[in-house]
Amino acid sequence: NRNRKRLSMLRVIIVLIVVSVPVLAMMSGQTEHAANAPVESWLKGKQAVLPKPTPPSSFTNAIGMEFCWIPPGSYTMGSNDYVETQPVHRVKFKKGFYLSKYEVTQAQWQRVAKSQFKYYKGDNFPVYFTSWYECRKFCEQMNKIDGYDYRLPTEAEWEYACRGGYQEITKDGPLRPRLFVGPLKEVGHIGPNPFGLYDMLGNAKEWCVDVFHPNYESAPADGFPRLYGATSFRVVRGAGRQNEEIKDSSIRRIGGEPHSDWAGFRVAFFYDSQ
Repeated sequence: NRNRKRLSMLRVIIVLIVVSVPVLAMMSGQTEHAANAPVESWLKGKQAVLPKPTPPSSFTNAIGMEFCWIPPGSYTMGSNDYVETQPVHRVKFKKGFYLSKYEVTQAQWQRVAKSQFKYYKGDNFPVYFTSWYECRKFCEQMNKIDGYDYRLPTEAEWEYACRGGYQEITKDGPLRPRLFVGPLKEVGHIGPNPFGLYDMLGNAKEWCVDVFHPNYESAPADGFPRLYGATSFRVVRGAGRQNEEIKDSSIRRIGGEPHSDWAGFRVAFFYDSQ
């Protein structure tokens, strides 16, 4: 009898082992799947759970060009004082971007283009009286140096960066100085603004990537550029011509023939564009 009882107990133990092994394996598989779920979700193109890196407030690229971080945000673009700056409208940037701290200098031009600037004045003077196409080519050449997608800023980005966080244009406010430009000066002469940018309200005029439109009708609300229009002219922002008094240079806008020597420029890029 004792042997029979022992044999029965042994059979029960064997049955329990046979049943429990697959159950434990299934549970283990579920645990492993749960642990890998974020990775699998990311691999399938679903919402990633990986943390996003925080962009540094400043950045210096491979040729020594300094950039300031322009954070995402919104502002009221334009002014009712001029036909070409109407209608006033809200612009919201969902992502921030980098913009060069200074206007591109003649030394930087020579470093990238491998030739001296045609109107050479000094290494630390801004590039000025150059065409929109030459500026675009410069950005394309610099892309090959360290892999970032460098470009001209959009018009909305330029005004947003120029204002430095100010939402509205007020009479005689910080964005409405009366400046006598005088002769071209080395970069870093005016500023910095709250974003750390220099010479946004003086020195050379600056090209933007947008096609020039006579006003802000149907202008994008997300800061994207307007790349098509009735003219080939491109937007020029910033200071007026040399040796004249300029007013409202944070909002005034003109169009320039892109093949002609009109202005200088800054360089922009998105943090995740490499």
